[in-house]
Amino acid sequence: MHMKEVNEFRKDYLLNEWTTVVSKRAKRPSDIKKASDKKVKRKGVDKSCPFCPGNEFMTPPESHRIERKGKWSMRVVGNKYSALGMEKKFFSERKGIYWRKGAHGIHEVVIETPSHSKDLADLSEKEISELFRVFKERTRELMKKKDIKYVFCFKNHGRECGTSLEHSHSQIIGFPFIPGRIEMEINESRKYFRRERKCIFCEVVKKEGKSNRKIRENESLLQ
Repeated sequence: MHMKEVNEFRKDYLLNEWTTVVSKRAKRPSDIKKASDKKVKRKGVDKSCPFCPGNEFMTPPESHRIERKGKWSMRVVGNKYSALGMEKKFFSERKGIYWRKGAHGIHEVVIETPSHSKDLADLSEKEISELFRVFKERTRELMKKKDIKYVFCFKNHGRECGTSLEHSHSQIIGFPFIPGRIEMEINESRKYFRRERKCIFCEVVKKEGKSNRKIRENESLLQ
Protein backbone atom coordinates (compact mmCIF):
# COMPACT_ATOMS: atom_id res chain seq x y z
CA MET A 1 0.00 0.00 0.00
CA HIS A 2 1.43 3.38 -1.08
CA MET A 3 0.86 6.53 0.94
CA LYS A 4 -0.75 9.38 -0.96
CA GLU A 5 1.72 12.15 -1.83
CA VAL A 6 0.97 15.29 0.17
CA ASN A 7 1.95 18.80 -0.91
CA GLU A 8 0.16 21.52 1.01
CA PHE A 9 0.31 24.31 3.59
CA ARG A 10 -1.24 23.60 6.99
CA LYS A 11 -2.13 26.28 9.55
CA ASP A 12 -1.33 26.21 13.25
CA TYR A 13 -4.52 25.70 15.32
CA LEU A 14 -4.15 29.08 17.07
CA LEU A 15 -1.37 31.17 15.55
CA ASN A 16 -1.29 32.74 12.11
CA GLU A 17 1.59 30.45 11.12
CA TRP A 18 1.76 27.90 8.34
CA THR A 19 3.81 24.74 7.85
CA THR A 20 4.65 23.30 4.42
CA VAL A 21 4.01 19.55 4.25
CA VAL A 22 5.77 17.83 1.32
CA SER A 23 6.01 14.05 1.45
CA LYS A 24 8.27 13.62 -1.59
CA ARG A 25 11.13 15.60 -0.02
CA ALA A 26 11.79 12.55 2.14
CA LYS A 27 13.03 10.90 -1.10
CA ARG A 28 15.86 13.42 -1.61
CA PRO A 29 19.33 11.90 -2.09
CA SER A 30 21.85 12.70 0.64
CA ASP A 31 25.63 12.79 0.77
CA ILE A 32 25.86 14.74 4.05
CA LYS A 33 27.88 13.14 6.82
CA LYS A 34 26.98 13.33 10.50
CA ALA A 35 28.85 15.93 12.54
CA SER A 36 30.45 13.05 14.44
CA ASP A 37 31.72 11.35 11.29
CA LYS A 38 35.42 11.54 10.47
CA LYS A 39 36.29 14.55 8.32
CA VAL A 40 36.87 13.50 4.71
CA LYS A 41 38.61 15.77 2.23
CA ARG A 42 36.14 16.71 -0.48
CA LYS A 43 36.99 16.63 -4.19
CA GLY A 44 36.91 19.73 -6.39
CA VAL A 45 34.49 17.90 -8.71
CA ASP A 46 32.31 14.92 -7.81
CA LYS A 47 31.03 12.98 -10.83
CA SER A 48 27.96 11.84 -8.91
CA CYS A 49 26.98 15.32 -7.69
CA PRO A 50 24.14 16.98 -9.66
CA PHE A 51 25.51 20.44 -8.83
CA CYS A 52 29.02 19.86 -10.25
CA PRO A 53 30.13 21.03 -13.74
CA GLY A 54 29.40 18.43 -16.39
CA ASN A 55 26.27 17.24 -14.57
CA GLU A 56 23.99 20.10 -15.61
CA PHE A 57 21.66 17.52 -17.21
CA MET A 58 20.94 16.16 -13.71
CA THR A 59 19.17 19.35 -12.57
CA PRO A 60 15.89 20.94 -13.71
CA PRO A 61 16.27 23.79 -16.24
CA GLU A 62 18.12 26.87 -15.02
CA SER A 63 16.49 30.28 -14.68
CA HIS A 64 19.68 32.31 -14.18
CA ARG A 65 23.45 31.94 -14.45
CA ILE A 66 26.65 33.92 -13.99
CA GLU A 67 29.57 33.08 -16.27
CA ARG A 68 33.31 33.68 -16.19
CA LYS A 69 35.50 32.94 -19.22
CA GLY A 70 32.76 30.91 -20.90
CA LYS A 71 32.07 28.72 -17.86
CA TRP A 72 29.38 29.14 -15.22
CA SER A 73 30.34 30.35 -11.78
CA MET A 74 26.82 30.34 -10.33
CA ARG A 75 23.54 28.74 -11.44
CA VAL A 76 19.91 29.02 -10.36
CA VAL A 77 17.79 25.96 -11.14
CA GLY A 78 14.40 24.59 -10.17
CA ASN A 79 14.41 22.39 -7.08
CA LYS A 80 14.03 18.78 -8.22
CA TYR A 81 12.36 17.92 -4.90
CA SER A 82 10.35 21.11 -4.76
CA ALA A 83 8.15 21.96 -1.80
CA LEU A 84 5.99 24.12 -4.09
CA GLY A 85 5.02 24.30 -7.74
CA MET A 86 3.25 26.76 -10.04
CA GLU A 87 1.39 23.84 -11.57
CA LYS A 88 -0.22 23.07 -8.21
CA LYS A 89 -3.59 24.72 -7.67
CA PHE A 90 -3.75 27.28 -4.88
CA PHE A 91 -6.88 26.14 -3.06
CA SER A 92 -7.92 27.09 0.47
CA GLU A 93 -10.02 24.65 2.48
CA ARG A 94 -11.32 24.78 6.07
CA LYS A 95 -12.84 21.86 7.98
CA GLY A 96 -13.46 22.60 11.63
CA ILE A 97 -10.12 23.32 13.32
CA TYR A 98 -8.19 22.32 10.19
CA TRP A 99 -7.16 24.82 7.52
CA ARG A 100 -5.01 23.87 4.55
CA LYS A 101 -3.92 25.46 1.28
CA GLY A 102 -2.47 24.09 -1.94
CA ALA A 103 1.34 24.12 -2.18
CA HIS A 104 1.36 26.67 -4.98
CA GLY A 105 4.55 28.67 -5.49
CA ILE A 106 8.17 28.52 -6.68
CA HIS A 107 11.18 26.70 -5.22
CA GLU A 108 14.66 27.29 -6.67
CA VAL A 109 18.22 26.26 -5.82
CA VAL A 110 21.21 28.60 -6.14
CA ILE A 111 24.38 26.59 -6.84
CA GLU A 112 26.87 29.00 -5.33
CA THR A 113 30.08 27.67 -6.88
CA PRO A 114 31.22 25.06 -9.41
CA SER A 115 33.68 23.73 -6.82
CA HIS A 116 32.43 20.73 -4.84
CA SER A 117 35.03 21.31 -2.12
CA LYS A 118 34.15 24.93 -1.23
CA ASP A 119 31.65 26.18 1.33
CA LEU A 120 30.16 29.68 1.46
CA ALA A 121 32.89 30.78 3.89
CA ASP A 122 35.54 29.81 1.30
CA LEU A 123 34.15 32.12 -1.39
CA SER A 124 35.71 35.47 -2.17
CA GLU A 125 34.05 38.77 -1.26
CA LYS A 126 33.19 39.22 -4.94
CA GLU A 127 31.56 35.79 -5.15
CA ILE A 128 29.49 36.38 -2.01
CA SER A 129 28.48 39.79 -3.38
CA GLU A 130 27.35 38.05 -6.59
CA LEU A 131 25.27 35.61 -4.55
CA PHE A 132 23.38 38.43 -2.85
CA ARG A 133 22.93 40.13 -6.21
CA VAL A 134 21.36 36.90 -7.50
CA PHE A 135 19.03 36.85 -4.47
CA LYS A 136 18.01 40.41 -5.31
CA GLU A 137 17.48 39.76 -9.03
CA ARG A 138 15.54 36.53 -8.51
CA THR A 139 13.37 38.16 -5.83
CA ARG A 140 12.48 40.97 -8.22
CA GLU A 141 11.75 38.51 -11.02
CA LEU A 142 9.59 36.19 -8.92
CA MET A 143 7.63 39.09 -7.40
CA LYS A 144 6.50 40.02 -10.93
CA LYS A 145 4.40 36.86 -11.02
CA LYS A 146 0.83 37.64 -9.99
CA ASP A 147 0.49 34.65 -7.62
CA ILE A 148 3.71 35.33 -5.66
CA LYS A 149 3.29 37.56 -2.60
CA TYR A 150 6.53 36.92 -0.69
CA VAL A 151 10.04 35.64 -1.56
CA PHE A 152 12.29 33.99 1.01
CA CYS A 153 16.04 33.44 0.36
CA PHE A 154 17.81 31.12 2.78
CA LYS A 155 20.67 28.66 3.28
CA ASN A 156 20.79 25.45 5.30
CA HIS A 157 24.22 24.31 6.45
CA GLY A 158 24.92 20.81 7.71
CA ARG A 159 22.84 17.70 8.15
CA GLU A 160 21.17 18.91 11.35
CA CYS A 161 19.82 21.97 9.50
CA GLY A 162 18.28 19.93 6.70
CA THR A 163 20.98 20.02 4.01
CA SER A 164 20.87 16.92 1.80
CA LEU A 165 23.76 17.64 -0.63
CA GLU A 166 27.14 18.93 0.54
CA HIS A 167 27.86 20.98 -2.61
CA SER A 168 27.40 24.58 -1.41
CA HIS A 169 23.97 25.92 -2.32
CA SER A 170 21.17 28.23 -1.17
CA GLN A 171 17.44 28.19 -1.81
CA ILE A 172 14.77 30.65 -2.90
CA ILE A 173 11.06 30.12 -2.26
CA GLY A 174 8.21 32.23 -3.65
CA PHE A 175 5.05 31.98 -1.51
CA PRO A 176 1.47 32.75 -2.64
CA PHE A 177 0.86 34.57 0.66
CA ILE A 178 2.78 36.64 3.21
CA PRO A 179 3.90 34.43 6.15
CA GLY A 180 2.15 35.23 9.43
CA ARG A 181 5.22 36.46 11.29
CA ILE A 182 6.22 38.80 8.44
CA GLU A 183 2.66 40.09 8.16
CA MET A 184 2.62 40.76 11.90
CA GLU A 185 5.89 42.74 11.69
CA ILE A 186 4.51 44.82 8.80
CA ASN A 187 1.26 45.54 10.67
CA GLU A 188 3.06 46.46 13.89
CA SER A 189 5.49 48.78 12.09
CA ARG A 190 2.54 50.53 10.45
CA LYS A 191 0.81 50.94 13.82
CA TYR A 192 3.97 52.47 15.27
CA PHE A 193 4.24 54.92 12.37
CA ARG A 194 0.60 56.00 12.68
CA ARG A 195 1.07 56.55 16.43
CA GLU A 196 4.56 58.14 16.51
CA ARG A 197 4.98 59.36 12.91
CA LYS A 198 8.37 57.65 12.92
CA CYS A 199 9.82 54.54 11.28
CA ILE A 200 10.30 51.83 13.94
CA PHE A 201 13.28 50.36 12.08
CA CYS A 202 15.03 53.72 11.93
CA GLU A 203 14.41 54.11 15.66
CA VAL A 204 15.92 50.66 16.35
CA VAL A 205 19.03 51.57 14.32
CA LYS A 206 19.35 54.89 16.16
CA LYS A 207 19.02 53.35 19.64
CA GLU A 208 20.82 50.01 19.15
CA GLY A 209 23.64 51.67 17.21
CA LYS A 210 24.77 53.06 20.56
CA SER A 211 24.03 49.89 22.54
CA ASN A 212 26.61 47.46 23.95
CA ARG A 213 24.67 44.76 22.08
CA LYS A 214 25.99 46.09 18.76
CA ILE A 215 28.35 43.66 17.01
CA ARG A 216 29.31 45.69 13.94
CA GLU A 217 28.10 48.56 11.78
CA ASN A 218 28.88 50.01 8.36
CA GLU A 219 27.04 52.24 5.88
CA SER A 220 24.54 49.49 4.98
CA LEU A 221 24.43 47.08 7.94
CA LEU A 222 23.87 47.06 11.69
CA GLN A 223 24.19 43.86 13.71
